[in-house]
Amino acid sequence: MVLLAQEYADLINNVAHHQELLLGYNLGVDADARNKEMVAKTAARVGFALPDVYGVYWLLVATAAYRLSQAADAGNLSSPTYQRLNAFLALFSLGSTVPFLQGAVSGELSAAPAAAAAALLTASAVSTYIPTYLRSGGSTDVAEIAAGVGDGLKATFRAGRGLTGAFYSLSFWECLVLGLALLGGPILPTVAGDISGSTLLAKDLVGVGTLLYGALVWLLLDADDRGRLGGSTFRALNGACGAVSLAVGVVALAGQYNGIDTNLTNQAVVLVSCLLTAKVYGWQAFRPFKGDE
Repeated sequence: MVLLAQEYADLINNVAHHQELLLGYNLGVDADARNKEMVAKTAARVGFALPDVYGVYWLLVATAAYRLSQAADAGNLSSPTYQRLNAFLALFSLGSTVPFLQGAVSGELSAAPAAAAAALLTASAVSTYIPTYLRSGGSTDVAEIAAGVGDGLKATFRAGRGLTGAFYSLSFWECLVLGLALLGGPILPTVAGDISGSTLLAKDLVGVGTLLYGALVWLLLDADDRGRLGGSTFRALNGACGAVSLAVGVVALAGQYNGIDTNLTNQAVVLVSCLLTAKVYGWQAFRPFKGDE
């Protein structure tokens, strides 16, 4: 019996040794597990823990929804700003629904929670944001909407802006490029290569959130062009963007201590960038404007 136990122990040790050898050559490892580890490490190197960042973007949603409720009480939903806010939140909700449904169908995410999240997001878009957009006079003409988007993009290149406008313009394009890259859309290749599974779904969710961030920054740029940054809605959006930037910096810093990334320089660069960005948004949210009492 002792000899049999010794032989069994030797067998287990040999199997473990060969398994470690195979892992060293990336053989015998579940592809999704390997890809998940790869994208986590890649994301951490640029300061992102993907699911955490997606959750942070809901602060933008909460702020925008609150301002829309205030506008509804005041009867101001027909304003172009609030029409755009409704449209942006509808697109965010529907865009977030797709990864959740993909995960539920493929089995990459727990079916019940993913389906419930998708249902809630779809319901918020279909029952609230889209009807409100339509009732407030929002356009449904595709050509008109496309022309408006084109004019909005061209407006970001307008010459003669001050430092605040230049900052908003640069931030908008940064969010647009990063969001499309994360989504791996038709314009830019995916930044994560050939990853698949739940990590890919998380990346898509962050891409949707980043595009929402960029859309709100565009609203701030438009408000700056019109001299309206002192309005309560734009103060609130500036504050939310600043809080999100700060939260992303905190997520980046947390990555240094959770075993994902050991490169302190990468984490520090992202943290400093987020802190500076948050400072600009925070200043715009609370600074006095001409005409303020």
